[in-house]
Amino acid sequence: MLGRLKRMVFTNRVIIIGGNGALGKHMVDTFKTDWNVTNIDLAENPNANKNILLKECSFENYSQHCKKSLSGTYEAIICVAGTWATGGISNIEIFSQIQKLIDGSLEPAILASHLAADHLNDSGLLVFTGAFRPFKNTYPENLAFTLMKNATHSLALNMAVRDKISPLATVTTILPDILDTRVNREAMPGENRANWIDPGKVAELVKSWANGKNMPTNGSFAELKMMNGKLIPEFI
Repeated sequence: MLGRLKRMVFTNRVIIIGGNGALGKHMVDTFKTDWNVTNIDLAENPNANKNILLKECSFENYSQHCKKSLSGTYEAIICVAGTWATGGISNIEIFSQIQKLIDGSLEPAILASHLAADHLNDSGLLVFTGAFRPFKNTYPENLAFTLMKNATHSLALNMAVRDKISPLATVTTILPDILDTRVNREAMPGENRANWIDPGKVAELVKSWANGKNMPTNGSFAELKMMNGKLIPEFI
């Protein structure tokens, strides 16, 4: 009986794209307790059950490279890969920043969508990571970031039509503002962090959805807020 229960624990499988990043590590650790976790990233996360590394691979070959190591369907595909750049349209670095954001944010979201078409199971969950500020307002001082996140938001809406995935699948997008990470603390040492988003709680929330608890509606966007130490998703 115990052996049977142990096998059942790891029946659920998740693909986490960006599983070695600041938020991704929390996702891997949170799911790893009772899910089988595949990390797709530039670098290995030793806590994942499987790692598919993109470091030596061009974007054009992402699909072929990943599918060689994937089999069957997965209960969840979660994209938490991302990067950051500051500066507006007059910034001489805007061109390189846009390319950086395409590489680090948009391409992983496209990969997640493409893999979902073949590997997300019929009632599976597809999660994108957007951003609250570009979603709700203009954000010209961080233009490259805004353009790439809004492209991700558009991609999520198109995936929610469920043209190439099961009509029973759920597509949702989380919209954090500032995640409470080491990098953000170093970049903004004087900021009040009371409302910064705890990445561990984000991982717990997404896992609860993947387990079928308080599932978001298909096509929804969840603004994430910290209130009295609790993470509250407000659906938009």
